[in-house]
Amino acid sequence: MMVRTLEFSQAHPDDDPGYTAVVAQLAQIVARATLLEQQEIEGIGSEHAAIDRRHTVRDAIAQSVRHIARVCRAASMGTPELAGQIKAMSRNRPVRAFVAAAHVVLDNATANQDALLKQGLGTTTLADLAALLDRFSAETATSHTGRSQHTGAHTEFETLIDNGGIEIDVLDGLNRARFQPGSEELGAWVSATNVAGPFIRHATPTPTPTPTPTPGGQKAG
Repeated sequence: MMVRTLEFSQAHPDDDPGYTAVVAQLAQIVARATLLEQQEIEGIGSEHAAIDRRHTVRDAIAQSVRHIARVCRAASMGTPELAGQIKAMSRNRPVRAFVAAAHVVLDNATANQDALLKQGLGTTTLADLAALLDRFSAETATSHTGRSQHTGAHTEFETLIDNGGIEIDVLDGLNRARFQPGSEELGAWVSATNVAGPFIRHATPTPTPTPTPTPGGQKAG
């Protein structure tokens, strides 16, 4: 609705300073809302992409821990104190618990690296696991940044929608006063204020296999 009413107001200008001021304010709101909606789309896309990449890293971490656990079990045959120290873990744990458990495995394996190397632990396995954990943390941070971007933009967007509605109400009063009842202009104005639909979209977020639900905002087109 805001875009249509702005287009109408710009196509039917009025010399009245008050009318001009309201149209200018509405134009600023529309410009800012358009930018915020783009930021919301980009934030959603960034969050989803980071979560998708994090799933891949999580799988790699779980696989690495499984290998280390198998090597530890083999090593415990000659070094009994290693028995049960390192176990495979489910990738379906909550994020914090998963990361904490993986760090415990890394610490234990590092402390017993010599014994594990003799039983088939790769020379770069522990360094690779540490790098995967760093990547996991980085993707988590990226997903949080994307979420903050789109939730913050959405919140401000909703406020702008409300403010734009106030400006449109003012313009409605002015236009009903300057256009004759039953006139083509008044009919076009009423039509513009009654149009429902999306605000304006310049891009769409890249779909990902693991979507994160985000409440949609009120859109006015």
